[in-house]
Amino acid sequence: MRLTTLLASLTLCTSLFAEHLPGGDITYHCIGNSQYEITLKLWRECSGVPIIAQSLSFSNTCGVSFTLNNVPQISQQEVSPICPGQVGQTTCNGGSLTGIELYTFRTTAFLSPCALWTIGWNTCCRNTSVNLSLQQGIYIETKFNNVISPCSSSPVFSDDMPPFVCVDQPVSYDPGVVADPAQTLRYRFIDARRYTGAVEPVFYSAPYSGAEPFTGMVLDSLTGNISFLPTIQGYVVCVVEVNTYNANGDWIGSVMRDFPFVVQACTNNVPDATSGTTGAITGGAATTGDYEVTACGASTFCVDITVEDADASQELTLTSNVDLVLTGATISVTGTNPAVATVCWNTTGALAGNYNFTITATDDACPTP
Repeated sequence: MRLTTLLASLTLCTSLFAEHLPGGDITYHCIGNSQYEITLKLWRECSGVPIIAQSLSFSNTCGVSFTLNNVPQISQQEVSPICPGQVGQTTCNGGSLTGIELYTFRTTAFLSPCALWTIGWNTCCRNTSVNLSLQQGIYIETKFNNVISPCSSSPVFSDDMPPFVCVDQPVSYDPGVVADPAQTLRYRFIDARRYTGAVEPVFYSAPYSGAEPFTGMVLDSLTGNISFLPTIQGYVVCVVEVNTYNANGDWIGSVMRDFPFVVQACTNNVPDATSGTTGAITGGAATTGDYEVTACGASTFCVDITVEDADASQELTLTSNVDLVLTGATISVTGTNPAVATVCWNTTGALAGNYNFTITATDDACPTP
């Protein structure tokens, strides 16, 4: 269990084509008989031009390659982390506050058995950022082996909002990756990429790199939690790769998310990034770490997780992806600051393994929680 605290130059392409796409990811889901549902999620900063039709490229090491153009768009929604009273003031609605939209594209493809499939997407330009040079292109991909694992599905990211964080305040952020419990996940930072006829890493501004996108930024390889202290306002581009292994330890696939931390000046304190530790437990489980509970065999248990904010007058909202991770689990919240989340689960029938879920604490600061 991890606490996710959210508060929220020269260009290489002309403004006509500058889509202002902060990033995204590609995931896949097997629906049987070598048919796969492919989902492309892209964020768009609303100050840019409208989004255009999108394409996906497919290739494998067995000699097959093709491109699907005009991938169907299935949804569009504004995901700007703005307090309710200010929603109409974002750039998505003609205002001046940073506005972000999420576009979801989905298609189905027949992908024959092969040891390595690669599905890729690219665009010419990305937003100006603190840690990258110029406005280089974006390339995103997913890879998998559907011979050793004939019909597996990739992990998915349950947090669909780019993290807005506060300058000079500690950040604890988790994208909320959800996967098949039989899979083992490992996380790492990788270089942001671009496509110039070939896939290549982008240029970073010293002292930043793909392995350390911002000074002191740390990624937990087992949980995916990211922590750092942002000291400069602006976009900080990160790329997280999630590698998936089966029960035998064989690599079966990877997904990547290219995304920015949007660092802003804030007039309030973010929820405490060191709170959210496990508290009182009832039933057949025990605390085995600050953010860890262990249950052995079939049992029912409940655990309290308390989150606080130094701004005593502010109210916290706690949300979680626990229902996506622990089948049948429930979560209830009491209080507003401190706010206590009580998670209850009956482990009967659950596979042995590690189950990572997130609790996101959001304050009610305005205009940006």
